[in-house]
Amino acid sequence: MNALHGDPFGNVWAATDSRGVLRVSALRRVYQRPLTPSPQAAYSVRPGGPRGWLVGTEQALWRFEENVTPPSGWQARVIADLPAVWDTLELDSGERWFATQQGLWRAAPGQAPQPVAPDDPEAQAPARALLCLRGTLWIGTVRGLLSVPLADPQAPLRRHLSGGTPLGYVYTLCAGHDGTLWIGTLGQGLWREQDGPLSRVTDPAPDLLGATGNVYALAPCDDGDLIAVQDNRVLRLGAGGTRLLARSEEAVAGWTVLVQGDRLWVGGSDGLSEYDARSGERRRQGNWPGADSWEFTTSRSLAAGPGALLCGLNTGLLKVDLTELARLTVPPPPTLASLEFWPGPAPLPPEVAQASGAGPHTLPQGHWGLEAWPACPWYLDEDTLRLRHRLLGWEADWSAPHPPGPIRYQSLPAGRYTLQVQAFAPLTGWSAPQSLLRLHVQPPRWQRRLYAAFTTLTGPFLQTRRLRRQNLALEQRVLERTREVERAHDALLNANRELQTLSLTDALTGVPNRRQFDAAWQQAAAQVQAGHSVTLALLDIDHFKGFNDTYGHQEGDRCLQRVAGALRGALRGPADLLARYGGEEFAVILPGESLRDAAGVIERLRRNVEELGIPNAASPHATVTVSVGAVTVAPGAPGLPADWLSLADAALYRAKDLGRNRVVHDRP
Repeated sequence: MNALHGDPFGNVWAATDSRGVLRVSALRRVYQRPLTPSPQAAYSVRPGGPRGWLVGTEQALWRFEENVTPPSGWQARVIADLPAVWDTLELDSGERWFATQQGLWRAAPGQAPQPVAPDDPEAQAPARALLCLRGTLWIGTVRGLLSVPLADPQAPLRRHLSGGTPLGYVYTLCAGHDGTLWIGTLGQGLWREQDGPLSRVTDPAPDLLGATGNVYALAPCDDGDLIAVQDNRVLRLGAGGTRLLARSEEAVAGWTVLVQGDRLWVGGSDGLSEYDARSGERRRQGNWPGADSWEFTTSRSLAAGPGALLCGLNTGLLKVDLTELARLTVPPPPTLASLEFWPGPAPLPPEVAQASGAGPHTLPQGHWGLEAWPACPWYLDEDTLRLRHRLLGWEADWSAPHPPGPIRYQSLPAGRYTLQVQAFAPLTGWSAPQSLLRLHVQPPRWQRRLYAAFTTLTGPFLQTRRLRRQNLALEQRVLERTREVERAHDALLNANRELQTLSLTDALTGVPNRRQFDAAWQQAAAQVQAGHSVTLALLDIDHFKGFNDTYGHQEGDRCLQRVAGALRGALRGPADLLARYGGEEFAVILPGESLRDAAGVIERLRRNVEELGIPNAASPHATVTVSVGAVTVAPGAPGLPADWLSLADAALYRAKDLGRNRVVHDRP
């Protein structure tokens, strides 16, 4: 090592003999990774003592404690050999409760965990969320909502139903400041309970908060509002209604959320993002450099500590130091590194050909071009640095963000122009816009002289003829404008038809989307009242999250497309509907089929996917498979369309509990 140098960002640069120039990133102070003996997905992060955390992983429950005296670091130890701990609660009494893939568990102080109600299938269903509220422990499972009084934890578990039907997959729970229990489900939307019966929470605009959406994360705001993530949307619910804060291109906008004053943190498959909790403006986003993976895992995988965030990721636990993060400034304004003009058929004046710097530069109108190279000295996450630009006087809108590189223009008409450039780093946001170049493009000299002479000599003589021509031109323009309006009207009708088609189609797979499914399901369910049967099947790709982790999201997208094609090939005709229900889930509606006939089609759906033979190392079946839950509704069947949908959802989770790659077919 020959030399060391510290830069203004806090990086340390080292000149070495054998490895060239090395950098110790300033981001080492922003995040730390407490290590377990082997990398494990962290499903839940909960406080456990003054400087300790209970972290549920795919293999065990750990206690992490941060050293308060040098040497800095973490101590970790296993406190319960429970796999896939999705949530943990440690009560003041020392008693602990665990929501695991193997159901609900409890540990008295100083004792090993024991299953709760081992003979109760509801208690042994995979549990997802725990919450203490109003002297009651609430438990969310894949089969519904349970509760037990904290004063008598040995009491039988109470099941909470809506119209005699379980809520299905309860994914997350949240306590409002007024004591309201908020319940997020997969497939049944958002619910609440306040010392009374359960009630569904929806919005008049179903594309905001739908009755059958997937609610992945909930968090209360200081003013009593609620943040909810439903499907690809981040929403804020309050007395004034539901507002859209952000919409993601991913099927899931976030797996977990956390509110700190006006800061909204969202942990998703694309990393950690910070929003303004009121306006929805995104401040920071995405995967930060140095971390192997920034995919969050569950609704319980983000927690706030003193000046820090604890993040549960697919690769383990990560601590983000918010104080150090706040010290990172936005990228400096870009500068003009180089400027080059190249001539067309006619040479450029020497003062233009050799021009450099911001100008202003005066050029003649003609066939020439320019190439400007902006530079931004940013050495934190430079691989993700993006620029955008616009040439005022030629365009008002910014270009799409792009990696640093040359900006080119050519053959500009006469006028005055200013090139503005702005830099963006996902870690910190946008820099201030910077004007890098000013241009004045003049028309040819002979054109300027000829125009001046012509207007001087012929102005009075042409006054009358000019007025006559102006009248004729005005009439012609009115006629052309009328034709343009008619053409625009026709184009608008065509665009509306195309937009309607796009709004009902899933962009990735090309099959109908959730919106079209909801409308089709209501129509199909109405046919039951008219004396016709209908079958609904919900399909979920088995171990798809593990597939994405193993092969990457691009292969995951290709897998979804191939599965959609295989499912489409199992349908009988245009009356059958295949739709993407959300994420890796699909839905199929088979109108007018008996139980026996529908069973044949549904088995063909499952078999078609299995026969694709797509490798999946994360599955015990070694290939991509689907689990199917179906319900056939005959005329006169009890219940409502929402109830039948819940039955199909429950059948799907029974198929998963039985080992996946199978069909469970039910009827009301």
